[in-house]
Amino acid sequence: MKISKEQARERISVLRREIEEHNRRYYIDNKPSVSDFEYDLLMQELQYLESKFPQFFSTDSPTVRVGSDLTVQISKKEFQQVTHKYPMLSLSNTYDKLELEAFNERVKKAIDTDYSYVCELKIDGTAIALTYSNNRLVRAVTRGDGTIGDDVTVNLLYI
Repeated sequence: MKISKEQARERISVLRREIEEHNRRYYIDNKPSVSDFEYDLLMQELQYLESKFPQFFSTDSPTVRVGSDLTVQISKKEFQQVTHKYPMLSLSNTYDKLELEAFNERVKKAIDTDYSYVCELKIDGTAIALTYSNNRLVRAVTRGDGTIGDDVTVNLLYI
């Protein structure tokens, strides 16, 4: 499909607004309005257009940020923000058998030993970094944007 520069610029703008709205609904309101698959399709389209039309690239594009409630202005901060000792990175999504096979080939090339996989269902909102000292929990921090998260230690100890 051929698309003009002006059409690409407009579509990129629309996609960015739409994705930001979905991010707000997901991370702030806790009321997502599209499935993960639908969201991923929007993000893939935006990534494709930004790669084909690099003149429209922007450092504030959702494609270069990990979504989180930390990236959206919130009028009232409820938690202290903490920098992670080690970044909590995001894994890529895949819905295609060929992508899984390609991943497995990369693993084979990277390691020289037998291996196996353990797969679990993804449960959104459960990523947390726990820090222990002398067998005691001293800090619990949400994933946030992968670099900075919310200190939820008191909440976790209560649970």
